[in-house]
Amino acid sequence: MSVDLEKAKSVLFEFLSAMKACNDKFSALYQRDGSLAHSDQAEAEVRLIFERYLATISQEHPIFSVGYPGEYDPEAEKIVSTESPNARKVMIETLWTHPDDPPSTQKHRYTMISKSGEWRLDKDEFYSEDKWRKRAFFVRPRQKSNK
Repeated sequence: MSVDLEKAKSVLFEFLSAMKACNDKFSALYQRDGSLAHSDQAEAEVRLIFERYLATISQEHPIFSVGYPGEYDPEAEKIVSTESPNARKVMIETLWTHPDDPPSTQKHRYTMISKSGEWRLDKDEFYSEDKWRKRAFFVRPRQKSNK
């Protein structure tokens, strides 16, 4: 079974586009009316995106920051490498460039997994202080103990 790398990349960039559109929409609404006026709507829309594109989501409130520049922008992300350890997993490394300050960049690494025949985003990391760090909404929910 071979990896459909192009499909995995396509799904990743669909996610980036959906998140950018959501950021742009709520950034304008928050500036106009304040974040509290639209927080429930923003949470609902982000949850729909997460349900569509993430492999696993927490039942807690989704974490989503709104601002400029947005955390996700398919135009600002350029793929620099890909790795496929097996047919169901692809790691895509990108270089994000600040839209107004091109010397300002950040490395991102997205891990895509094939789940029930669909590519889903399993891990989203950024490179900081000499190591890869997970973005906040990719921290797995804690398991309940049986004590």
